[in-house]
Amino acid sequence: MVVEYKGNRFIYGKGHEEAAYSLYLDETEPQTYEYMTNLSGDLFVDLGANVGGYTVRLAKKFREVISVEPNPGAARSLRDDVDLNHLDNVKVVEKAVWDSVGEATLWVPASKKTTRSSITQHFQGGASFRVETVTLDDLTKGYEKVDLIKVDVEGADLAALRGGKETLKRTSRLVIELSPKGEAAVKGILAPLGFRFSYLDTKVNNIRNMLAEMA
Repeated sequence: MVVEYKGNRFIYGKGHEEAAYSLYLDETEPQTYEYMTNLSGDLFVDLGANVGGYTVRLAKKFREVISVEPNPGAARSLRDDVDLNHLDNVKVVEKAVWDSVGEATLWVPASKKTTRSSITQHFQGGASFRVETVTLDDLTKGYEKVDLIKVDVEGADLAALRGGKETLKRTSRLVIELSPKGEAAVKGILAPLGFRFSYLDTKVNNIRNMLAEMA
């Protein structure tokens, strides 16, 4: 069935169960939701788009959106939700963002939650399959500036940033989901480029969304 919430439509049903998370982002991460949905600009890059919670919402505020999701099931749902909302300005890329172009193994937990799919974590009892990888620099080639990048890639954030060193020089802001142990390394990449840091929502297991803005 189709569920409409605050002017956005998502398919919910068999094969689209993760739509529930995308529907209620304003409740699960309210500070991040408020910050991101109040932005607008030319280009938004959604790394780890899942079924399109932020892609669908921000495509109405940005001229172009590059939406990246490596899990085939989630990517299929993402395309369905993009089509359902008639978003012609969204480019869906069914690949994993990494520090090189090639292939990697994507691990999916036994629960089959697409929000947990990872190329850095092996889930006991889960499934795995090969996916293509792409770099952030390749994704944004030809664009003069990037207004916003959302990074929610289940532990692959460092590799994603290492593959986007040229992109980051012309990026205004990033929202990055981070575990405490990975925070220092991410700041080590971004701080020398002139980014300043603050924090949005803290989620389970001390995972929190960090905001990096170009000074």
